[in-house]
Amino acid sequence: MNHIGKITETYNNFISAAAPGVCFRAKSDKALSNVKSAELHESVWKDAKVRYKLDEEFDDSIENLVTLGEEWCILKWNNDAGALKGYQQVQDETGQMVQQPVFTGEFEWDFPYAFDMLADAKAKDLNKARFFIQRKVAFVDDLKAQFPEVADKIKEGKDDTFRVFDTVRGDYRDATDKEVTVKEFYFKKCSQYPNGYFYIMTDDVILAEGEIPFGVFPVVFQLFKKLPTYRRGISIVRRLRPFQVEINRAWSKMSEHQITLGDDKVILMNGTQVSEGMQRPGIDFVNATGESPVVIPGRNGSQYLDAALKTIEQMYQIADIDDTDDNTNLQDAFAILYKAASQKKKFKSSIKRHERYLKDVCTLHAELAKKCLPDDFIIQAVSRAEAINIPEFKNASDLHTQVVAEEQSEDLETKFGRQLQVQQTLQYVGSQLEPEMIGALIESTQTGMPKSVTGDLTLKYNTATNVILALDRGENIQTSQYVDHDYMIKRLENRMTEADFGALPPQVQQLYMQRIQMHEQMKSQNLIDLQRLEQGLIPTGGGLCSMDFYVPDPNSPGKLMRAKAPQQAVGWLFQQLDSQKWVLDPMMNNSQGSQAQVANQVTSGQQVAPQNQGPWQANTGGGNVPMAARG
Repeated sequence: MNHIGKITETYNNFISAAAPGVCFRAKSDKALSNVKSAELHESVWKDAKVRYKLDEEFDDSIENLVTLGEEWCILKWNNDAGALKGYQQVQDETGQMVQQPVFTGEFEWDFPYAFDMLADAKAKDLNKARFFIQRKVAFVDDLKAQFPEVADKIKEGKDDTFRVFDTVRGDYRDATDKEVTVKEFYFKKCSQYPNGYFYIMTDDVILAEGEIPFGVFPVVFQLFKKLPTYRRGISIVRRLRPFQVEINRAWSKMSEHQITLGDDKVILMNGTQVSEGMQRPGIDFVNATGESPVVIPGRNGSQYLDAALKTIEQMYQIADIDDTDDNTNLQDAFAILYKAASQKKKFKSSIKRHERYLKDVCTLHAELAKKCLPDDFIIQAVSRAEAINIPEFKNASDLHTQVVAEEQSEDLETKFGRQLQVQQTLQYVGSQLEPEMIGALIESTQTGMPKSVTGDLTLKYNTATNVILALDRGENIQTSQYVDHDYMIKRLENRMTEADFGALPPQVQQLYMQRIQMHEQMKSQNLIDLQRLEQGLIPTGGGLCSMDFYVPDPNSPGKLMRAKAPQQAVGWLFQQLDSQKWVLDPMMNNSQGSQAQVANQVTSGQQVAPQNQGPWQANTGGGNVPMAARG
């Protein structure tokens, strides 16, 4: 009875049920560029998980962690893989120009078994090892095609000392003469190798060598458990194997007794005769004369059962596994969350180790993605709406200074907890939040709601954020007359009041001033155009109304007369005076300087247009008026 298999499967299920994952968080929530960089890194990582089916690979890594005690990942970028991009002219060995295919490139994910990985023999801790070695078995013909420069030095030969685990047969076999052992050495950064170094070699020849691309070390790993005197990982199987051996011994003895002594035995005394008696339906009679026969019952090995059951009980106690996952009697939502958290506590250590592994893999992918991914790949991952912010993703000099990869659980309880968090936040402070802030709150908590639902709520926020990020980079981007100028002015002024704004280059600060002036002038121009439009459409219906307002008499020069106007025109005038409060209310949320400038421009009736700033130049039909300096 294989209890180790059941226990390891239980560990796998518990770790998988916790749905460990990784998300990116801004190192500083107050730095808008860090926040946007974290969002882009998160989108690229999610795209990689779907593109390379990493969730399936990570499930297998959990099994390796539990059963083998270690999980490994080696990530490299291959320029000769991916989709066909086109062809280029190259010169072959004979000097003729031939067409060579060009590919987009893609990542190569390798998740080796623990027994295929070796480390620096001098290192007592794997984390401090100077280099790692990956052992592979490759076919000689494939190596000659991959490395034609050294094809003549690659020798065939059977290695009787090397055994290969055949994944097709599920068993070990000897290496054939068509296979050869390949070792890949990966050296970390040191004084001898400032960017790291790698070797790919057989026992006879070095196939390839050079600095590690971009200086990003491609190997990450995690151990299930460490012992002070042993540097490799210890799996739960090693702790449970002695118990399984004892259980197997007890069950073997019980089987042995059932086979050898299992049947009942009848002993007849001297002079005892046994004969068949009469028969009745369903009843057989046996006649015996003399002393009664002695029946010795068969043995089933039950004397070993108690010891076997106690060993099994101890085995599960050592593994810390029981069946206490019943939540049917819990009605309160928070009680269910607390119950789930308490059950996870016993597997917290194993879950945390796998989460650290995912964190290292995610960070490794992000470091290489910044260097290797072309822009069209990034646009596919983050959407075209974020194409303007690709520099925020690629120009991050040091990943750890801007964003942080941290553990994140994606199980049902965690998602349920997020929904409760959003629900209670909106219940108590939702009426005090602006619509765009409510949309940003829903998206930030990752409740699973698609962004197409909250897109209208966060449109103004995302637009202003993209503008601020572009200005911080010193870029002039085109704007639209349909944006909410009041909201844009408020966001830009808030950015100018932040503590780090003074550290920006002077030309960047000047761009902010010009941008605010542009929005003020565009807003005032919209108000002027609206007034002119309304003035040209004054209604003239109804009878004439006399007013206590005197105007020159056209029939008698030098004399005045009471003004008369159509009834609908007078009503329109009062409606305009009442609506003036609606026009002025949004301005009250801006700073006093902004209100003053807009008021002066509107009351003067001046036709204004933004200064010629490349894509910011606008034609209002009344000529271009240079922007005045903002005081």
